[in-house]
Amino acid sequence: MVRCNSHRNVNLRIGLNAWKPETTREPLLPDWAFWADAVNYEPCQALANAVRASGGNIRYGSVRDPQSGANAAILTCAAFAETKPVGDRRTWRIRLSSVGVQAICEFPEQQLEFDRGAFARDSRIAGIAWER
Repeated sequence: MVRCNSHRNVNLRIGLNAWKPETTREPLLPDWAFWADAVNYEPCQALANAVRASGGNIRYGSVRDPQSGANAAILTCAAFAETKPVGDRRTWRIRLSSVGVQAICEFPEQQLEFDRGAFARDSRIAGIAWER
C-alpha cells in the first residue's frame, strides 16, 4: 500500500483568491487548539458559518494527517476556477480493517492509508473493534 498525502489527490482547480481565511496563518493561528480538536467541532462549525455568510472558503491544517497536510472547506462555488469538472472523475471506496482505514481508487489505481493511531485522539471512536 502506498501512503499518499490526500492533498495530492484532489482533482479540482481552485481559484487563487478562494482561501479566506486560513487557520494555519494569522490571525487564526493562535487559536489552533480550537481548530485542531478531534472531537469538538463547534468552533470550526461557527467559523464555517461566518465564512460561508461572507462568501469565503477555508484552508485548514489536517488534524489527522501525520505530515500536517492541508484540507479545504469549500463553502461556496467561488472556490472553483472552472464551471465544469476538470479531468477524469474517480470513484473511491472506504475500507475499515484491523490496521486502520483505507481509501481505494481502482482507476487510476491509488490508495490512501490511515493507521489506527490517526484516530487515537477521537474519543467518539476510541472503543471501535478494529479486530473482527
